[in-house]
Amino acid sequence: MPIALTQAHAESDDGVLTEILKRVRALDPLEQVTRRQFEEAVVEFIDVHAATLRSLSTIRGRFRKIAPYFAGRMVHDITPGAVQDMIADRLKQGLTPATAMRDRAQMSRFLSWCVERKYAVSNPVSRVPKMREDNGRTRWLTVEEVGRLTREAERSRSGMLAPLLFTALHTGARMGELLKLEWRSVDLVAMAITFVGETTKDQRSRVVPMVPALVEVLKDWRAAQRACDGPCVNVFTHRGRSVRGIKTAFNHACRRARIVDFRWHDLRHCFSSFFMMNGGDLYRLQSLLGHASPKTTARYAHLSAKFMNESRSHIGIPGRAGKVAPPAAEEMQEPPVLPGPAAPLPSVPAETAELLREVRTMIQASRGRYVTTHEILTRLAGSPRWTILRGAPTSAGRIVAALLRPAGVKASQVGGWGGVNVRGYALAKLAPAFERYLDNQEPRGASLDSAGAQLESVLAAIEEKVAAARRRLEGIGDAVEPSETEKPKAIAS
Repeated sequence: MPIALTQAHAESDDGVLTEILKRVRALDPLEQVTRRQFEEAVVEFIDVHAATLRSLSTIRGRFRKIAPYFAGRMVHDITPGAVQDMIADRLKQGLTPATAMRDRAQMSRFLSWCVERKYAVSNPVSRVPKMREDNGRTRWLTVEEVGRLTREAERSRSGMLAPLLFTALHTGARMGELLKLEWRSVDLVAMAITFVGETTKDQRSRVVPMVPALVEVLKDWRAAQRACDGPCVNVFTHRGRSVRGIKTAFNHACRRARIVDFRWHDLRHCFSSFFMMNGGDLYRLQSLLGHASPKTTARYAHLSAKFMNESRSHIGIPGRAGKVAPPAAEEMQEPPVLPGPAAPLPSVPAETAELLREVRTMIQASRGRYVTTHEILTRLAGSPRWTILRGAPTSAGRIVAALLRPAGVKASQVGGWGGVNVRGYALAKLAPAFERYLDNQEPRGASLDSAGAQLESVLAAIEEKVAAARRRLEGIGDAVEPSETEKPKAIAS
């Protein structure tokens, strides 16, 4: 074979092999990434998100502590093991699992952005298991401690501390939410405070009602503020300017009040504990605190040991350990039935009946066969009566379901389009509740008047029979002993 022909074949084979190698390399994800060092990518990440990050200083501080573990390393070279080593070392330094998980979350957010920018093939943090966070801090104040702290706050050189502390105890708001609160969001007539989404942690607005005492405190504070600094935009100011914190004055007040291991954020624990001890429920508390999940709210609803100890009276088997056993069937006496209906009319909580009326009005207005949960929330969330429904739609929908449940009404699928199920309340299921709890109810005034008249007639008949029996027993009237039918009957009270 000629030498020239052999060389041509060899060159042709080399060209084919080179082309195959190029195609193989193109399939390798690492060949598609843009090489970028960790420090350079962090600077770019912060610059891109500077306008959208809510706590830019916090993000920068967290990166300063994370950066030494990945300094000089390419972003695509970061492995799950390197992230686990960073978390383990941070825990050795005394960090809590919750703080370590915040570092993990920050790295995950950053590396997901790097994947979008093609600085990395995948996010290694997704293969780092999460730790169980122990958020069991239960520090809150007793009534006595609240009194001592309030007195010391009133004596503080910071005139803002006392009203700020009182507002925190009666709204459960965070420090940042209170310091950014503006007077236009405080309605002293309607007795409500609106925390707008731009200032809240979850970026959702919420409305918190005010008690009369808080209204008076804020009125006095506004008068004092205007006298010293003139009209101000923010509610809590120092010399007419907004402040970033009040930690020093608060710590001094706690020290003078002999209160230890207490932080400002623990005032949210106080608010939630007092709310539950006063008979509140977790649904309303979740809305007031601005939580997206009921699990988070449950962490704040701590109760005092004394309050929980009182539940002992409800624990145990009836008839044992000092418990009062229910009377036997033969010992139970039927109470006297007043003239009128043979059985009392059914009743449900006032809020359930009121919500049923609202739902019936919606169905009557639309002349439909059902009403969706979205329609209920849209119609009622703007009403001052139903501020509890102004939270996240999912949580508000659960509140509606909980309010209607005592009437035997449950949500169901009432429609669907585009692959989305629409849940609501069908008229077929609502009609029995309307008839049972709304249509059969008499007006409250008429019911009370008729019951009072019936009771007076029964008492008059009893008094007449007792008087006749006494006259006969004393020998007044007939000397004949009264018969069994004439003796007064015992009336069970």
